[in-house]
Amino acid sequence: MGTNYYHHINICEHCNRSDIIHIGKSSFGWTFSFHATDNIRSWQDWQEALQDGKIFDEYDREVSLEDFIKLVEEKQKIPGALNHALQKYDYDRDFVDNEGYSFSEGDFS
Repeated sequence: MGTNYYHHINICEHCNRSDIIHIGKSSFGWTFSFHATDNIRSWQDWQEALQDGKIFDEYDREVSLEDFIKLVEEKQKIPGALNHALQKYDYDRDFVDNEGYSFSEGDFS
């Protein structure tokens, strides 16, 4: 069981329509699994990108940047937590950044 998180940017002040980027997924027993883009290749990159816009989970609940950072960093510290990229499900798309955070290129759910 897991929850996907999304970054909403370019939010229209009139209708709330926005551009949506998949941040990644939080699953029980695993470190946070990030979605890598051409420009976002590390947890530091995501933290910078998330300074603008809003974060929502897949149930359309808004999550503060502070709470999201806490979620990601606490999951990274869980003893024995599995790291998706280190499992090497897809050698061509999965990697860890310099801090050991899990990333996957392309779409995933």
